[in-house]
Amino acid sequence: MDYVSRMFLRIYAKNLNRSWRNSRASARIDATVSTEAVLVPPLGLALLLVYGGLRALFPDLIGRLTNRVLQVIGLAAVMGFWLWIDSRLGRVEDSATLVRQLDAIGDRRKILWFYLCGFASIVLIAVLSGYIGPVR
Repeated sequence: MDYVSRMFLRIYAKNLNRSWRNSRASARIDATVSTEAVLVPPLGLALLLVYGGLRALFPDLIGRLTNRVLQVIGLAAVMGFWLWIDSRLGRVEDSATLVRQLDAIGDRRKILWFYLCGFASIVLIAVLSGYIGPVR
């Protein structure tokens, strides 16, 4: 099983055992949103780093593109990644045995680390955005 599916199942198992919103549908929605929230910020960070590198290597080409074009390219990449994640998660939800196996203390710690890495990516995006700045 791939990394994204295991991460989803860990969060899904945790959600099924909580005292609120623990129906299968609610737990799945919350696990899907949580998984996407953890995985998409690092993609945004990677896009920002690629943009910064391309801007340094090809300043004339990037200078001719408008901010709107760059925003559309970035949004399309993030949306494509989000749809890919969503399509992968629909297939693993019904693995009840695996869900029970992934609801352990160690798995809960891994979920915490997933969130911390996602938030660290958001902070890095904010800091690096200030250094790279808008296209002029």
